[in-house]
Amino acid sequence: MYLSSTERNIIRLEGAHSISQALMRNSSISSLNIEENDIKKEGVNSISQALLKNSTLKKLFLKDNLIGKEAHLIFQSLRKNSTLIHLDISMNQIGDDGVRLISFQNLTLRMLNLGANDIGDEGAQLISQGLRTNQTIRILILNNNRIGPNGVRSISQLLCNNSTLRHLNLGGNAILNPGAESITQALRKNSTLRILNISGNCIEEANSLSNLLIFNSTLTNLDLTGNFIGNEGAHLLSKALLVNCTLSHLNLSVNRIGNQGAFSFSHSLKVNSTLTYFDLSYNPIGYEGALLLVPFLRTDLTSSTSKLNVILSMHRFDKQNLQHIKSLIENSNKSSYIEYQK
Repeated sequence: MYLSSTERNIIRLEGAHSISQALMRNSSISSLNIEENDIKKEGVNSISQALLKNSTLKKLFLKDNLIGKEAHLIFQSLRKNSTLIHLDISMNQIGDDGVRLISFQNLTLRMLNLGANDIGDEGAQLISQGLRTNQTIRILILNNNRIGPNGVRSISQLLCNNSTLRHLNLGGNAILNPGAESITQALRKNSTLRILNISGNCIEEANSLSNLLIFNSTLTNLDLTGNFIGNEGAHLLSKALLVNCTLSHLNLSVNRIGNQGAFSFSHSLKVNSTLTYFDLSYNPIGYEGALLLVPFLRTDLTSSTSKLNVILSMHRFDKQNLQHIKSLIENSNKSSYIEYQK
């Protein structure tokens, strides 16, 4: 079942009551999407009552419904519901006060999206405490909230003892350098997290991030988009890539990395054999930096080396330089390439 205001299905309270009745009677609905439907707290109460009786629904999407603090009703129902595994309750203005009311005592939920809910440090601490004994949630999304260094310290403590979380999204918060250090320390102990997004967190120092890649041997995907890594940070990360043998996806777009950073990476990428996706787009890497990245892309078609996709932005190149770079890549081995972003 799929309902969304993008298809002019603004169901509001009456519609939420009808859907609730359908969930109580229907034994075949496995996914329900009622994003952006203005159901508010009265509507979420009806949905919560249905979850107490429904035994087939696996995925529930409640994004942007003005639910507010009444989100706790959903979680209260999940204490008894044993089938729901995916819950998106993002963009609902839950806030720290709303998180304070939530009980995380559920034994089946695997994916929880609490993004863009005005959650600060206190809320992050409460979530970490609530999930301390949880053994089912594998994906936790907390992006675009107000979580700072203190809040992420609590999340880091959770990571130290958690063995089930695979994907953590903290993008668009304000964890700063101390928060990055906290996560690095936690991931020295954690051996199960695979995907980490800390994009847009005003991180300027790359020492801790470099140590993360050196000492952690399980992370495969790291998103650092929109921080302030710069050339010095790029140099530190490039040194880490010389020894890291697990990371396959690295996003460093919008990080003020220039030709010096490209020079550093051009050396480490000759040694690293596990990276398959490397995003350097929207950085001030010029013609000289792009030239440095071309040679290592030439690999033998019969080689077992993984295909490497490097993304660069070349919209600032003049026509002659752009054509030269294109010709070099066209003449290189087709097993790897640079994607042009204009």
